[in-house]
Amino acid sequence: MWRRDGFAISTDPAHFDPDLIWRYLRDESYWANGIPRDLFERSLERSLSFGLFACEPGNGGAQIGFGHPDPQVQRGCVLATRDAHGPYAKFGWKPGAGRFMRITRAYRMAE
Repeated sequence: MWRRDGFAISTDPAHFDPDLIWRYLRDESYWANGIPRDLFERSLERSLSFGLFACEPGNGGAQIGFGHPDPQVQRGCVLATRDAHGPYAKFGWKPGAGRFMRITRAYRMAE
């Protein structure tokens, strides 16, 4: 656990509030809006996650942040190209700002 200036970061899943995290991802985030609960739980079990807490987790410290990189359930990707927008567009890539392009896929239920 890392502590500084009244905050703590933990990678221990026992400190996380999965109901709070899932509700936020499902209902309020744009990047995981509508994520099914079972997909969220599997991805939480299979990845290294980080919780940010005000004070100490488990001792009244509120969870105020969460980080969760998981390439198995990642829905989107961004790339940069100077001159290949046309070929990428044929495969579903959409224009972004400047030379960037993005693609988003529907959730895939891993078995």
